Amino acid sequence: MNDAPLRLFDILPMVDHSSHAALMLIVALTLLFTLSIALWYRYFTPLAKLQRALLNHSITPRQGCHQLAGMMTINSAMVQEINRLRFQAAEPTLVEVQRFIKRARNVL
Repeated sequence: MNDAPLRLFDILPMVDHSSHAALMLIVALTLLFTLSIALWYRYFTPLAKLQRALLNHSITPRQGCHQLAGMMTINSAMVQEINRLRFQAAEPTLVEVQRFIKRARNVL
């Protein structure tokens, strides 16, 4: 019987598997962290909560505009536009407010 492959196995170095486990742990934690940040940004930011409330009709578009005005203190052009929306005689439409929220995400 030929036992040469067995002798060859004896001279090969043993692989340390602990480094592979540590690498997999780091990759898994990185993915978990990235996923949690993405979910937080999507569902738990003030703009996301406001947009969800508008879609659920738990607040009116005018109330949404008033809440947005409290958030828009940085950009004067955005403040002027939100003031125009919230103080006009007719109720702002849901589409106008949603369009403004999408633009506000880039500013905030």
